[in-house]
Amino acid sequence: MTSDFRLEREAYQGLMKAHKGGDVTYVRLEGSPAEGRARDANAIFIGADYENFEVKNLYKSLNLIKPDVVVLQVRPDLVLENDFKYIGGTVDEGKYLSQITRPGIDLYPNTKLVTYIQKQLMKQGVVLAKTPMGVAREAFKERVNQVKLYEDYSLGAAFNITHRLTPEIIATAALWSEQHGQVPIIMGDIPLHLFKYNLMNSVALGELEAVFEKVAYRSFMDDVGMTEAALIECPDIMLGLSDEYMASLLNRLGETHSNIVTVCGYGQTRSIPHYLRFSKQANSPHSIQEVARHREVYQNIVRKDNPEMQVDKLAIIDQLLFSTAAKPNKMPKSS
Repeated sequence: MTSDFRLEREAYQGLMKAHKGGDVTYVRLEGSPAEGRARDANAIFIGADYENFEVKNLYKSLNLIKPDVVVLQVRPDLVLENDFKYIGGTVDEGKYLSQITRPGIDLYPNTKLVTYIQKQLMKQGVVLAKTPMGVAREAFKERVNQVKLYEDYSLGAAFNITHRLTPEIIATAALWSEQHGQVPIIMGDIPLHLFKYNLMNSVALGELEAVFEKVAYRSFMDDVGMTEAALIECPDIMLGLSDEYMASLLNRLGETHSNIVTVCGYGQTRSIPHYLRFSKQANSPHSIQEVARHREVYQNIVRKDNPEMQVDKLAIIDQLLFSTAAKPNKMPKSS
């Protein structure tokens, strides 16, 4: 199975260059029961991983918009049960959504970072309660203590690459959720396994090899990591499947929520709405089912991929995705 709509590379590159300083985009989600969709929702996209983004701007934006759900471009693999870690077949959408929907405190990267953000917000005149709305003080302290048992202080470039958002952005959205009656947060990016499997079966090995050559050269010439270089040279490969998945998820959320804020990577504030409008899969009554399927092994008119070719593809994909030298919180240089 292949996608019915694909935003071309030149279009992606144009969108990303046009919104280097970040962007806010509004989309109205509508659909009648006769069309298989009963939607009546506002969807606002905030591009939050560009240089010098101040967390106070995100917090104040959420205060102004007052969403009833916040979607973060964070991969959900770590929280998924075994049934969903390698999704690619029939998906129980209700159960799946329940797993990727989390209270804000579950998204705290670590409590020291959240405390730092609290202090910064208070310096800007933001009023914060010591205990989140609707939560008893002792119960909240116990929850924080549970977070401290597992929190990670080594978050860095690899974390940012995996999720396209910095820990500061994630922590700010989580803190806002806790301060406003535990507004649910959705871990809204495509699971990593599904992304890699479907990307492997969407592109020919020769095309991936050609892309790899360009990315490696760009990485060397601009002195940036492979991931950052790939976002310049082939944003369609890096972001296309995520955009289609997130559009499908947003269409599904539009059936049960009325005011949705999506915090995503730069450029995707404009590319995701393209899939919302033009992708039949993202707009089908069972959109999550459509994008969660494993695509058939890639083949062209000459031959079908064999295991050796698939291994070669995966090696290239891993190089593009997990270059620890990349700086995803900084806008890549213009080509």
